[in-house]
Amino acid sequence: MDKAISSLPNKRTIVPALKSLQWECGHCGHGNWKEATACKKCGADLPVVLHFTANTTQITLGEPIRLSWEVEGASKVQVIPDEEIATPSGEMDVYPRETTSYRLIAENKTGRIEKTLTLVLSPPKIIDFAATEDVIQVDYPCIFHWEVENGDELIIDRGVGKLSGRSFAEVLLEEPGIYTLTAINASGQDQAQIELSLPLPEIGVFYAGSELIRLGQASWLHWEVNNATEISLSPEIGSVTGQTKRELFPDRTTEYTLRASNYSGAVEAKVKLTLPPPLIREFATSSPISTEGEPVTISWNVENAYRIEIVPDVGEVEPEGSCKIKPYKAYTDLRLRAYGHSGVSEGEIMITLFPLPLEEAMVSGPTDTFIHMEKQDEQIEHVNPEAAIRSLEKNLTLENDFLVEELEIQRAKEMDLTDEMLAMQRPSIRRELKALFKKVKSKLNKR
Repeated sequence: MDKAISSLPNKRTIVPALKSLQWECGHCGHGNWKEATACKKCGADLPVVLHFTANTTQITLGEPIRLSWEVEGASKVQVIPDEEIATPSGEMDVYPRETTSYRLIAENKTGRIEKTLTLVLSPPKIIDFAATEDVIQVDYPCIFHWEVENGDELIIDRGVGKLSGRSFAEVLLEEPGIYTLTAINASGQDQAQIELSLPLPEIGVFYAGSELIRLGQASWLHWEVNNATEISLSPEIGSVTGQTKRELFPDRTTEYTLRASNYSGAVEAKVKLTLPPPLIREFATSSPISTEGEPVTISWNVENAYRIEIVPDVGEVEPEGSCKIKPYKAYTDLRLRAYGHSGVSEGEIMITLFPLPLEEAMVSGPTDTFIHMEKQDEQIEHVNPEAAIRSLEKNLTLENDFLVEELEIQRAKEMDLTDEMLAMQRPSIRRELKALFKKVKSKLNKR
Protein backbone atom coordinates (compact mmCIF):
# COMPACT_ATOMS: atom_id res chain seq x y z
CA MET A 1 0.00 0.00 0.00
CA ASP A 2 2.79 2.42 0.92
CA LYS A 3 4.54 1.54 -2.30
CA ALA A 4 1.43 2.37 -4.35
CA ILE A 5 1.00 5.68 -2.64
CA SER A 6 4.64 6.64 -2.98
CA SER A 7 4.42 6.19 -6.71
CA LEU A 8 1.62 8.78 -6.97
CA PRO A 9 2.60 12.32 -7.96
CA ASN A 10 2.10 15.22 -5.53
CA LYS A 11 1.74 12.93 -2.48
CA ARG A 12 1.22 15.78 0.04
CA THR A 13 -1.93 17.20 -1.60
CA ILE A 14 -3.74 13.93 -2.39
CA VAL A 15 -3.44 12.00 0.88
CA PRO A 16 -5.11 14.70 3.06
CA ALA A 17 -7.89 14.98 0.47
CA LEU A 18 -8.64 11.28 0.83
CA LYS A 19 -9.15 11.76 4.55
CA SER A 20 -11.10 15.06 4.88
CA LEU A 21 -12.18 16.24 1.44
CA GLN A 22 -15.54 18.02 1.88
CA TRP A 23 -16.29 19.79 -1.34
CA GLU A 24 -14.95 20.40 -4.83
CA CYS A 25 -14.83 23.81 -6.38
CA GLY A 26 -17.35 24.21 -9.15
CA HIS A 27 -14.98 26.46 -11.02
CA CYS A 28 -11.76 24.51 -11.02
CA GLY A 29 -12.65 21.16 -9.55
CA HIS A 30 -10.16 21.51 -6.76
CA GLY A 31 -10.89 19.54 -3.58
CA ASN A 32 -11.09 21.64 -0.49
CA TRP A 33 -11.10 21.01 3.21
CA LYS A 34 -14.36 21.00 5.11
CA GLU A 35 -13.51 24.12 7.02
CA ALA A 36 -12.56 26.08 3.88
CA THR A 37 -14.97 28.84 2.89
CA ALA A 38 -13.23 29.53 -0.43
CA CYS A 39 -11.38 27.43 -3.00
CA LYS A 40 -7.75 27.17 -2.13
CA LYS A 41 -6.79 27.00 -5.77
CA CYS A 42 -8.90 29.59 -7.58
CA GLY A 43 -10.08 31.61 -4.62
CA ALA A 44 -13.83 31.36 -5.47
CA ASP A 45 -16.01 31.90 -2.39
CA LEU A 46 -18.73 29.61 -1.05
CA PRO A 47 -22.06 31.18 0.10
CA VAL A 48 -21.99 32.60 3.60
CA VAL A 49 -24.78 31.77 6.15
CA LEU A 50 -24.89 34.76 8.42
CA HIS A 51 -27.44 33.05 10.71
CA PHE A 52 -29.95 30.16 10.87
CA THR A 53 -32.01 30.24 14.10
CA ALA A 54 -35.38 29.42 15.73
CA ASN A 55 -37.35 31.39 18.29
CA THR A 56 -37.29 28.21 20.42
CA THR A 57 -35.81 24.77 20.05
CA GLN A 58 -38.44 23.15 22.35
CA ILE A 59 -41.46 21.86 20.43
CA THR A 60 -44.92 22.53 21.85
CA LEU A 61 -47.43 20.51 19.86
CA GLY A 62 -49.84 22.71 18.02
CA GLU A 63 -47.73 25.79 18.48
CA PRO A 64 -45.60 27.16 15.62
CA ILE A 65 -41.82 27.58 15.74
CA ARG A 66 -40.37 30.36 13.62
CA LEU A 67 -37.22 29.67 11.66
CA SER A 68 -35.21 32.60 10.28
CA TRP A 69 -32.02 32.86 8.20
CA GLU A 70 -29.82 35.17 6.23
CA VAL A 71 -27.42 34.10 3.47
CA GLU A 72 -24.96 35.98 1.25
CA GLY A 73 -23.46 34.94 -2.05
CA ALA A 74 -26.01 32.16 -2.74
CA SER A 75 -27.82 31.58 -5.97
CA LYS A 76 -30.18 29.01 -4.35
CA VAL A 77 -31.38 28.56 -0.79
CA GLN A 78 -33.40 25.58 0.54
CA VAL A 79 -34.83 24.55 3.94
CA ILE A 80 -34.92 20.77 4.50
CA PRO A 81 -37.03 18.65 5.29
CA ASP A 82 -39.72 21.03 4.00
CA GLU A 83 -37.68 21.35 0.81
CA GLU A 84 -38.86 24.86 0.22
CA ILE A 85 -36.97 27.15 -2.10
CA ALA A 86 -36.25 30.17 0.02
CA THR A 87 -34.98 33.66 -0.46
CA PRO A 88 -31.45 34.45 0.75
CA SER A 89 -33.00 36.20 3.70
CA GLY A 90 -36.31 35.06 5.22
CA GLU A 91 -38.30 33.24 7.89
CA MET A 92 -41.00 30.52 8.11
CA ASP A 93 -43.27 28.84 10.69
CA VAL A 94 -43.02 25.10 11.17
CA TYR A 95 -45.18 22.68 13.23
CA PRO A 96 -43.07 19.62 13.92
CA ARG A 97 -44.72 16.76 15.90
CA GLU A 98 -41.49 15.06 16.84
CA THR A 99 -37.85 15.95 17.34
CA THR A 100 -36.75 17.24 13.94
CA SER A 101 -33.50 18.55 12.44
CA TYR A 102 -33.89 21.32 9.87
CA ARG A 103 -31.09 21.99 7.33
CA LEU A 104 -30.44 25.23 5.54
CA ILE A 105 -28.66 24.62 2.21
CA ALA A 106 -27.10 27.57 0.39
CA GLU A 107 -25.58 27.02 -3.09
CA ASN A 108 -23.64 28.94 -5.74
CA LYS A 109 -21.34 27.95 -8.64
CA THR A 110 -18.44 27.35 -6.30
CA GLY A 111 -20.32 24.89 -4.12
CA ARG A 112 -22.77 24.67 -1.28
CA ILE A 113 -22.83 24.97 2.45
CA GLU A 114 -25.25 23.55 5.08
CA LYS A 115 -26.33 24.58 8.54
CA THR A 116 -28.39 22.33 10.85
CA LEU A 117 -30.92 23.34 13.53
CA THR A 118 -32.54 20.68 15.75
CA LEU A 119 -35.94 21.22 17.37
CA VAL A 120 -36.64 18.90 20.31
CA LEU A 121 -40.02 17.44 21.36
CA SER A 122 -40.13 16.64 25.07
CA PRO A 123 -42.27 13.73 26.40
CA PRO A 124 -45.89 14.71 27.23
CA LYS A 125 -46.74 15.98 30.68
CA ILE A 126 -50.18 15.62 32.36
CA ILE A 127 -50.66 18.67 34.53
CA ASP A 128 -54.21 17.81 35.67
CA PHE A 129 -56.75 14.98 35.24
CA ALA A 130 -60.09 14.93 37.10
CA ALA A 131 -63.85 14.34 36.82
CA THR A 132 -66.60 16.76 37.73
CA GLU A 133 -67.95 14.12 40.17
CA ASP A 134 -66.31 11.01 41.53
CA VAL A 135 -69.64 9.11 41.55
CA ILE A 136 -70.94 7.54 38.35
CA GLN A 137 -74.60 8.12 37.46
CA VAL A 138 -75.83 5.62 34.88
CA ASP A 139 -77.42 7.28 31.81
CA TYR A 140 -75.86 10.62 32.76
CA PRO A 141 -72.49 11.67 31.31
CA CYS A 142 -69.38 11.78 33.43
CA ILE A 143 -67.29 14.80 32.46
CA PHE A 144 -63.53 14.23 32.39
CA HIS A 145 -61.30 17.27 32.12
CA TRP A 146 -57.54 17.50 31.86
CA GLU A 147 -54.57 19.70 31.10
CA VAL A 148 -51.75 18.13 29.12
CA GLU A 149 -48.59 19.47 27.53
CA ASN A 150 -47.31 17.93 24.32
CA GLY A 151 -49.86 15.13 24.24
CA ASP A 152 -50.12 14.06 20.65
CA GLU A 153 -52.64 11.31 21.50
CA LEU A 154 -54.87 11.01 24.58
CA ILE A 155 -56.49 7.77 25.70
CA ILE A 156 -58.65 6.81 28.69
CA ASP A 157 -58.84 3.10 29.37
CA ARG A 158 -61.81 0.86 30.48
CA GLY A 159 -63.53 1.25 27.16
CA VAL A 160 -63.54 5.04 26.95
CA GLY A 161 -60.92 5.12 24.18
CA LYS A 162 -59.26 7.96 22.31
CA LEU A 163 -60.24 11.50 23.13
CA SER A 164 -60.95 13.96 20.39
CA GLY A 165 -60.86 17.09 22.55
CA ARG A 166 -57.90 18.51 24.39
CA SER A 167 -59.53 19.77 27.56
CA PHE A 168 -62.72 17.76 28.42
CA ALA A 169 -64.97 14.90 27.31
CA GLU A 170 -68.47 13.71 28.26
CA VAL A 171 -68.59 9.94 28.64
CA LEU A 172 -71.38 7.54 29.65
CA LEU A 173 -69.97 5.11 32.20
CA GLU A 174 -71.46 1.98 33.78
CA GLU A 175 -68.47 0.50 35.63
CA PRO A 176 -66.68 1.83 38.72
CA GLY A 177 -62.93 1.65 39.25
CA ILE A 178 -59.68 3.41 38.40
CA TYR A 179 -59.62 5.26 35.08
CA THR A 180 -56.22 6.04 33.55
CA LEU A 181 -55.44 8.88 31.16
CA THR A 182 -52.42 8.21 28.93
CA ALA A 183 -50.80 11.05 26.99
CA ILE A 184 -48.51 9.97 24.13
CA ASN A 185 -46.20 11.67 21.68
CA ALA A 186 -43.20 10.63 19.60
CA SER A 187 -40.85 11.19 22.54
CA GLY A 188 -42.71 9.13 25.15
CA GLN A 189 -45.82 9.10 27.34
CA ASP A 190 -47.25 10.18 30.70
CA GLN A 191 -50.17 8.82 32.78
CA ALA A 192 -52.58 10.00 35.48
CA GLN A 193 -55.44 8.22 37.29
CA ILE A 194 -58.74 8.92 39.04
CA GLU A 195 -61.06 6.52 40.86
CA LEU A 196 -64.85 6.59 40.33
CA SER A 197 -67.48 4.79 42.42
CA LEU A 198 -70.90 3.48 41.36
CA PRO A 199 -73.61 3.24 44.04
CA LEU A 200 -76.39 0.63 43.96
CA PRO A 201 -79.46 1.44 41.84
CA GLU A 202 -82.28 3.35 43.50
CA ILE A 203 -85.95 2.46 42.98
CA GLY A 204 -87.70 5.75 43.61
CA VAL A 205 -91.28 4.48 43.22
CA PHE A 206 -92.97 1.24 42.18
CA TYR A 207 -96.77 1.20 42.28
CA ALA A 208 -99.90 0.01 40.50
CA GLY A 209 -102.55 2.28 39.06
CA SER A 210 -104.98 0.05 40.95
CA GLU A 211 -104.02 -2.89 43.11
CA LEU A 212 -107.36 -4.60 42.37
CA ILE A 213 -107.49 -6.74 39.24
CA ARG A 214 -110.49 -6.50 36.93
CA LEU A 215 -110.51 -9.38 34.47
CA GLY A 216 -110.39 -8.27 30.87
CA GLN A 217 -109.14 -4.81 31.79
CA ALA A 218 -105.55 -3.63 31.85
CA SER A 219 -103.58 -3.21 35.05
CA TRP A 220 -100.70 -0.71 34.90
CA LEU A 221 -97.47 -0.82 36.87
CA HIS A 222 -95.36 2.35 37.13
CA TRP A 223 -91.83 2.87 38.39
CA GLU A 224 -88.93 5.31 38.58
CA VAL A 225 -85.40 3.88 38.79
CA ASN A 226 -82.02 5.64 38.99
CA ASN A 227 -78.52 4.34 38.30
CA ALA A 228 -79.57 0.99 36.81
CA THR A 229 -78.12 -0.64 33.72
CA GLU A 230 -80.76 -3.40 33.68
CA ILE A 231 -84.39 -3.40 34.88
CA SER A 232 -86.56 -6.51 34.89
CA LEU A 233 -90.10 -7.38 35.96
CA SER A 234 -91.18 -10.81 37.15
CA PRO A 235 -92.92 -13.17 36.94
CA GLU A 236 -92.75 -13.84 33.21
CA ILE A 237 -92.32 -10.28 31.91
CA GLY A 238 -88.51 -10.05 31.73
CA SER A 239 -86.46 -7.01 30.76
CA VAL A 240 -88.14 -3.59 30.92
CA THR A 241 -84.92 -1.55 30.67
CA GLY A 242 -85.62 1.94 29.38
CA GLN A 243 -89.33 1.76 30.29
CA THR A 244 -91.22 3.46 33.12
CA LYS A 245 -94.55 1.59 32.97
CA ARG A 246 -96.07 -1.68 31.80
CA GLU A 247 -99.57 -2.82 30.84
CA LEU A 248 -100.59 -6.20 32.28
CA PHE A 249 -103.62 -8.49 32.13
CA PRO A 250 -103.27 -10.79 35.17
CA ASP A 251 -106.06 -13.35 35.70
CA ARG A 252 -105.32 -14.09 39.36
CA THR A 253 -103.71 -12.54 42.44
CA THR A 254 -100.04 -11.95 41.56
CA GLU A 255 -97.06 -10.36 43.31
CA TYR A 256 -94.75 -8.56 40.88
CA THR A 257 -91.06 -7.92 41.58
CA LEU A 258 -89.14 -5.05 40.00
CA ARG A 259 -85.38 -5.69 39.98
CA ALA A 260 -82.86 -2.95 39.16
CA SER A 261 -79.19 -3.83 38.78
CA ASN A 262 -75.84 -2.35 37.82
CA TYR A 263 -72.17 -3.33 38.12
CA SER A 264 -72.27 -2.80 41.90
CA GLY A 265 -75.32 -4.98 42.64
CA ALA A 266 -79.13 -5.10 42.56
CA VAL A 267 -82.16 -3.87 44.51
CA GLU A 268 -85.80 -5.02 44.39
CA ALA A 269 -89.30 -3.72 45.09
CA LYS A 270 -92.61 -5.59 45.10
CA VAL A 271 -96.25 -4.81 44.29
CA LYS A 272 -99.16 -7.20 44.80
CA LEU A 273 -102.18 -7.10 42.50
CA THR A 274 -105.21 -8.77 44.06
CA LEU A 275 -108.05 -10.43 42.20
CA PRO A 276 -111.15 -10.15 44.41
CA PRO A 277 -113.98 -12.71 44.28
CA PRO A 278 -116.32 -12.26 41.33
CA LEU A 279 -118.43 -9.11 41.60
CA ILE A 280 -122.03 -9.34 40.45
CA ARG A 281 -122.75 -5.75 39.59
CA GLU A 282 -126.18 -6.54 38.18
CA PHE A 283 -128.55 -9.49 38.09
CA ALA A 284 -132.04 -8.20 37.49
CA THR A 285 -135.26 -8.74 35.62
CA SER A 286 -137.34 -6.28 33.66
CA SER A 287 -140.31 -7.40 35.78
CA PRO A 288 -140.60 -9.85 38.71
CA ILE A 289 -144.03 -10.87 37.39
CA SER A 290 -144.80 -12.64 34.13
CA THR A 291 -148.37 -11.65 33.33
CA GLU A 292 -150.27 -14.41 31.53
CA GLY A 293 -146.96 -16.19 30.87
CA GLU A 294 -145.38 -13.38 28.83
CA PRO A 295 -141.54 -13.45 28.59
CA VAL A 296 -139.53 -11.20 30.86
CA THR A 297 -135.98 -9.98 30.24
CA ILE A 298 -133.17 -10.73 32.64
CA SER A 299 -129.84 -8.89 32.50
CA TRP A 300 -126.51 -9.28 34.25
CA ASN A 301 -123.10 -7.70 34.59
CA VAL A 302 -120.29 -9.62 36.30
CA GLU A 303 -116.61 -8.85 36.88
CA ASN A 304 -113.60 -11.03 37.72
CA ALA A 305 -115.17 -14.35 36.75
CA TYR A 306 -113.69 -16.86 34.33
CA ARG A 307 -117.00 -18.75 34.05
CA ILE A 308 -120.59 -17.59 34.57
CA GLU A 309 -123.74 -19.69 34.46
CA ILE A 310 -127.41 -19.04 35.07
CA VAL A 311 -129.58 -21.95 36.20
CA PRO A 312 -131.97 -23.38 35.44
CA ASP A 313 -132.11 -23.64 31.65
CA VAL A 314 -129.99 -20.61 30.62
CA GLY A 315 -126.53 -22.18 31.05
CA GLU A 316 -123.13 -20.55 30.60
CA VAL A 317 -123.14 -16.87 29.63
CA GLU A 318 -120.76 -13.98 28.91
CA PRO A 319 -119.79 -11.54 31.69
CA GLU A 320 -122.38 -9.05 30.47
CA GLY A 321 -125.61 -9.64 28.60
CA SER A 322 -129.36 -10.17 28.68
CA CYS A 323 -131.93 -12.69 27.50
CA LYS A 324 -135.68 -13.38 27.63
CA ILE A 325 -137.19 -15.93 30.00
CA LYS A 326 -140.70 -17.42 29.69
CA PRO A 327 -141.62 -18.90 33.07
CA TYR A 328 -143.55 -22.16 33.09
CA LYS A 329 -143.94 -22.45 36.85
CA ALA A 330 -145.65 -20.28 39.40
CA TYR A 331 -142.29 -19.36 40.89
CA THR A 332 -139.09 -19.46 38.87
CA ASP A 333 -135.96 -19.12 40.97
CA LEU A 334 -133.04 -18.06 38.74
CA ARG A 335 -129.53 -18.30 40.17
CA LEU A 336 -126.40 -16.76 38.70
CA ARG A 337 -123.10 -18.38 39.70
CA ALA A 338 -119.83 -16.60 38.93
CA TYR A 339 -116.63 -18.63 39.28
CA GLY A 340 -113.33 -16.79 39.82
CA HIS A 341 -109.82 -17.71 40.87
CA SER A 342 -110.53 -16.05 44.21
CA GLY A 343 -113.92 -17.65 44.91
CA VAL A 344 -117.53 -18.08 43.76
CA SER A 345 -120.29 -15.49 43.98
CA GLU A 346 -124.04 -16.03 43.54
CA GLY A 347 -127.02 -13.91 42.70
CA GLU A 348 -130.74 -14.76 42.71
CA ILE A 349 -133.93 -13.38 41.21
CA MET A 350 -137.51 -14.69 41.46
CA ILE A 351 -140.05 -14.50 38.65
CA THR A 352 -143.72 -15.17 39.45
CA LEU A 353 -146.53 -16.08 37.07
CA PHE A 354 -149.59 -13.86 37.25
CA PRO A 355 -152.18 -15.14 37.93
CA LEU A 356 -150.58 -17.74 40.19
CA PRO A 357 -151.54 -21.36 39.33
CA LEU A 358 -153.10 -22.86 42.45
CA GLU A 359 -151.66 -26.27 41.62
CA GLU A 360 -148.31 -24.96 42.70
CA ALA A 361 -149.53 -23.02 45.74
CA MET A 362 -149.46 -24.17 49.31
CA VAL A 363 -152.99 -24.79 50.60
CA SER A 364 -153.80 -25.11 54.33
CA GLY A 365 -157.09 -26.09 55.96
CA PRO A 366 -158.45 -26.77 59.40
CA THR A 367 -156.96 -30.29 59.28
CA ASP A 368 -153.44 -28.74 59.09
CA THR A 369 -152.81 -30.91 56.03
CA PHE A 370 -150.36 -29.23 53.55
CA ILE A 371 -150.54 -30.13 49.87
CA HIS A 372 -148.11 -28.76 47.28
CA MET A 373 -149.62 -29.54 43.91
CA GLU A 374 -146.23 -29.73 42.21
CA LYS A 375 -145.74 -32.97 44.16
CA GLN A 376 -149.42 -33.78 44.72
CA ASP A 377 -149.26 -37.37 43.49
CA GLU A 378 -146.58 -38.25 46.04
CA GLN A 379 -148.41 -36.43 48.83
CA ILE A 380 -151.86 -37.82 48.13
CA GLU A 381 -150.55 -41.33 48.73
CA HIS A 382 -150.11 -40.41 52.40
CA VAL A 383 -153.52 -38.72 52.86
CA ASN A 384 -156.52 -40.48 54.42
CA PRO A 385 -159.09 -40.38 51.58
CA GLU A 386 -162.20 -40.04 53.68
CA ALA A 387 -160.74 -37.38 55.95
CA ALA A 388 -159.38 -35.43 52.99
CA ILE A 389 -162.71 -35.50 51.13
CA ARG A 390 -164.57 -34.35 54.21
CA SER A 391 -162.06 -31.55 54.74
CA LEU A 392 -162.26 -30.44 51.14
CA GLU A 393 -166.06 -30.59 51.06
CA LYS A 394 -166.19 -28.51 54.21
CA ASN A 395 -163.52 -25.96 53.37
CA LEU A 396 -162.83 -25.83 49.62
CA THR A 397 -166.07 -24.27 48.47
CA LEU A 398 -166.60 -21.11 46.51
CA GLU A 399 -168.58 -19.73 49.45
CA ASN A 400 -165.74 -20.31 51.97
CA ASP A 401 -164.50 -16.73 52.24
CA PHE A 402 -162.07 -17.69 54.98
CA LEU A 403 -160.11 -20.02 52.65
CA VAL A 404 -160.11 -17.51 49.81
CA GLU A 405 -158.85 -14.83 52.14
CA GLU A 406 -156.05 -17.10 53.40
CA LEU A 407 -154.98 -17.89 49.83
CA GLU A 408 -155.00 -14.21 48.94
CA ILE A 409 -152.82 -13.33 51.93
CA GLN A 410 -150.37 -16.12 51.04
CA ARG A 411 -150.15 -15.01 47.42
CA ALA A 412 -149.81 -11.37 48.34
CA LYS A 413 -146.81 -12.22 50.54
CA GLU A 414 -145.12 -14.42 47.96
CA MET A 415 -145.69 -12.10 45.02
CA ASP A 416 -145.47 -8.80 46.85
CA LEU A 417 -148.78 -7.85 45.25
CA THR A 418 -150.42 -4.49 45.65
CA ASP A 419 -154.04 -4.27 46.68
CA GLU A 420 -154.99 -3.38 43.10
CA MET A 421 -153.24 -6.43 41.68
CA LEU A 422 -154.81 -8.67 44.31
CA ALA A 423 -158.25 -7.37 43.45
CA MET A 424 -157.67 -8.21 39.82
CA GLN A 425 -156.62 -11.71 40.74
CA ARG A 426 -159.54 -12.73 43.03
CA PRO A 427 -161.78 -14.11 40.23
CA SER A 428 -158.91 -16.20 38.97
CA ILE A 429 -158.30 -17.57 42.48
CA ARG A 430 -161.86 -18.80 42.70
CA ARG A 431 -161.69 -20.52 39.30
CA GLU A 432 -158.44 -22.23 40.14
CA LEU A 433 -159.75 -23.25 43.58
CA LYS A 434 -162.77 -24.91 42.02
CA ALA A 435 -160.56 -26.80 39.54
CA LEU A 436 -158.27 -27.87 42.35
CA PHE A 437 -161.14 -29.24 44.39
CA LYS A 438 -162.37 -31.31 41.49
CA LYS A 439 -158.92 -32.66 40.72
CA VAL A 440 -158.11 -33.69 44.29
CA LYS A 441 -161.54 -35.23 44.86
CA SER A 442 -161.24 -37.21 41.64
CA LYS A 443 -157.87 -38.67 42.64
CA LEU A 444 -159.07 -39.57 46.13
CA ASN A 445 -162.23 -41.28 44.81
CA LYS A 446 -160.12 -43.43 42.47
CA ARG A 447 -158.28 -44.76 45.48
